[in-house]
Amino acid sequence: MPKRKVVICMGSSCFIRGNAQNAEIAEKFIQDHDLNENTDLDICGGLCTENCLNGPIVQIGGTVYKHVDKTVLLELLESELLKTSSQIIDDHK
Repeated sequence: MPKRKVVICMGSSCFIRGNAQNAEIAEKFIQDHDLNENTDLDICGGLCTENCLNGPIVQIGGTVYKHVDKTVLLELLESELLKTSSQIIDDHK
């Protein structure tokens, strides 16, 4: 089974708009929920996705999420990795 991929855009616009902090939040989330290298999860930084006006951008499993702040990122991670559901996520696709 292929790993689920979470890509945090590290282009300059997304980085400045909050993805620098989002990367730290994602790392802490993984540690707090014991989602280590033995899981089917891959979180990485990515190059600019050309969605600068909608940043910060985070992609999960090929779905692009826009305007991702701390609250949205935590909802996304919980939904995608812990399989909970939230209306907030639909507002950021």
